[in-house]
Amino acid sequence: QSWLAIMITDYNSLSQLGNIVSKSYAPDMFRLLMAYKDISATEAASRLDLHVQTAQEFLETLVKLKIVSKVEVSEGKRPYFRYSMSSTGIEVNVDLRILVENIPKVDDIKIREKKNSGAKFNMARGQEYFGSLSWFGEGRRGKVNQIKLTENQGRFLYYLPFPDGTPLSVNEIISQANLNPDSKSEILDLVYDLIKKGIISKT
Repeated sequence: QSWLAIMITDYNSLSQLGNIVSKSYAPDMFRLLMAYKDISATEAASRLDLHVQTAQEFLETLVKLKIVSKVEVSEGKRPYFRYSMSSTGIEVNVDLRILVENIPKVDDIKIREKKNSGAKFNMARGQEYFGSLSWFGEGRRGKVNQIKLTENQGRFLYYLPFPDGTPLSVNEIISQANLNPDSKSEILDLVYDLIKKGIISKT
């Protein structure tokens, strides 16, 4: 067979692929798909001593990823699907930069520490910036949650306006903290997370 590869280019598809190829029976499923012109979920399950639903879920995931194609056929009055490979290989080329680009843009909004958030900003030992951030979780048995901060993040939060202070934009705080603009992506990731956690308020 000539080489014909299906290309995986997005992280969601990569995650789905990783989940199924990690199954102990995955190599045998691919072997059957490559050896047979087509195969049903029932046939594959019986060959590999699997539950039919397990085989079907595996095959249907491959269909979603366009690695396998399926055709409905009839046997008597009961239709079912037969599965066959759409390719002879799988290539992965995922641009991980898109994960950073997908961080919600909070550059232009004004932010400050949220009043009564319960968060404690802890100074880095011997340094003029925060080294960690801690707060209690929800409920009576809420555990103490803690985030270890990078130096850039610690300096950024050191200049975060107090709850009664004038809100500033992310860019303004980065400027006040004299941070390298290259650190902005890790700052945005932290700010977005702390807004969700109710530690930073936005206006």
